[in-house]
Amino acid sequence: MSKYRVLLDEKIENHARTLLNDAGIKTDVARLKTSNLTSLMQARPYDALIVRETVRIPLEVMEAAPASLKIIGVLGDSPRNVNLVEATSC
Repeated sequence: MSKYRVLLDEKIENHARTLLNDAGIKTDVARLKTSNLTSLMQARPYDALIVRETVRIPLEVMEAAPASLKIIGVLGDSPRNVNLVEATSC
């Protein structure tokens, strides 16, 4: 049984999912949008969230996330879609 669970944006290449699964990390893939993140994050105890830089992660999502959430990964040039001050205060 996997020790960690990660929610991945469906637009992330399958290779990344394979790497995580091979490392023993359970992955769930969904079409991630700012509008559906809160409900998805509350559905399971995710340890990490990996999104493309086009998906904005507002404070409401971070506050609604389970206490198990430790990492928000952003694929792209910079994490400008995540307010780093808000993320570190949750």
